[in-house]
Formats: sequence, structure tokens, C-alpha cells
Amino acid sequence: LANAANFSAPEAIFLMGGNEFTVSGLSGSGTIMNGNVTVTDGIYPGAKGEIGTLHLANSDTTLSGALHVDVGENGESDCLDAPGGIDLSQLNLVVENLDELASGNVYTIATGKLSGNFDGTNLSGTPWMVFASGNSAKLMTGGTLFMLR
Repeated sequence: LANAANFSAPEAIFLMGGNEFTVSGLSGSGTIMNGNVTVTDGIYPGAKGEIGTLHLANSDTTLSGALHVDVGENGESDCLDAPGGIDLSQLNLVVENLDELASGNVYTIATGKLSGNFDGTNLSGTPWMVFASGNSAKLMTGGTLFMLR
């Protein structure tokens, strides 16, 4: 798998054996652990057109390119879970099906130890915005936001 073009982890656990891999694309609802992974292009939690969660259980994960998420009118969405930490500033966010975003819902698109904000999104011209704070990134409609601690 080293330096493969794409890797799909449908409901699987991929133990990397402490190795380092670079892939251009990553998709699925599986778990990647025990190694370093670099993704240079597209990340599709769940898979293209399917809602799911992709778990990156590594502390050394480098992502660049675009995070592609699918959403549902019921508030469900793809989610990238990275408890080891990721920097969102190297990623563009692409909501694949903007017409499915339903006002009043909040969509959790990333969880874990998050830093930075998405480099760009395809949300311009919509009432939707991304709110990233410490351990989650969410899509929500614009308005006044109060954060209490």
C-alpha cells in the first residue's frame, strides 16, 4: 500500500504496523491506526455519496486537499474523527450535496483534536458557515452565535 493512489477502508480496521504511507485519496467508514498516513487529495468519510465516519486513530496524520462530506436533510453527515489531531487549515471543505442542507440542523463534520480553520469552502452564497472549536467542526446556518463555558 505504500504510496498508493487511493485507499478505501469500508468498515475495516487498517493496522499500519508503525509504517508511513502516502495516498492521494482516502474513503470509507473504517479506522486507520498504528502508523503515519499522509493524504494529498480527497478525503471521503463514508464514501462518495454515502454518510459515514472515517476514524484516524493516529497522532501523526497529515491531510491536504479537500474534505468531501455528504449531508442528509435529517441532520446526519459524514464525519472525520481524528482523536490524535489534525490541522484543518490544509483542507478545503466541499459539501457534496448542498441542496440537502436543512435549516435548523447542525451537522458535525469533524471531531477530535482539531486546529486551524478550513482553507476554503464551497458554502459562499449560502446561509451556511463552519464553526470549528477545539474538538469539533460543525456546519450551521448563519446568525448570532453564543458560546458559553
